[in-house]
Amino acid sequence: MKPSISKAAVVLVAGAMAMGVPAAAEAAPKAKDAKSKTVKVKKAKKPKKATPVTAVGGVTVVDGDAKTFTFRVKAGHKSLRGDDVVVTVTSTTKIVKDGAKREFGVLSAGDVVTVKGLKKDGGLAASRVSVHEVETEPAE
Repeated sequence: MKPSISKAAVVLVAGAMAMGVPAAAEAAPKAKDAKSKTVKVKKAKKPKKATPVTAVGGVTVVDGDAKTFTFRVKAGHKSLRGDDVVVTVTSTTKIVKDGAKREFGVLSAGDVVTVKGLKKDGGLAASRVSVHEVETEPAE
């Protein structure tokens, strides 16, 4: 009888193993499914780099407190032409009028200016502002 008990035990163990193998095979695809449903994290977009530009136009508004002015672009960078652009002036901005370096207070509505700077956030951060003499027609 001993041999029959061992045969029975072997048969039971083999049967359990046979039943366990398909269960293990089914478990593997579930693990793969869980991985395939993992949400991929998108990389954050890099902020746009500031674009160097030069533009010419007429000053329409000057804000002395904020050290900004708005001007209508007549010529220069094609993405700005025809637009009213806010220009920010900093302590490093060079303002030139009549060939000499000047302060922000020299700017007034009606001046024609050439602005060199960086286009960013819908405006310009000026590195240089040149104020031009407006030519008037002689009265007849």
